[in-house]
Amino acid sequence: MLGGAEFDEAPASASSSIVGLTPRESEIVTLVTAGRSYREIADELFVSEKTVSSHISNILRKAGAANRVDLARLASGVSPQKSG
Repeated sequence: MLGGAEFDEAPASASSSIVGLTPRESEIVTLVTAGRSYREIADELFVSEKTVSSHISNILRKAGAANRVDLARLASGVSPQKSG
């Protein structure tokens, strides 16, 4: 695990409710759920912000989430809010 206790802030199963994620995508969902920014995630995983952005776009598509807030809600088992 990279970065030690950084992952302790989000539930270990944060991404388990989203099917079809790669291990890296699951790591990113955990960090998003913990409230990390693209820069913080990139630094934590030793990748560029663009790579994080690409992963998050793929995750949003797979999860059917509209944005990072919806993604965090889905990952934590809370229903996304309907806009409108």
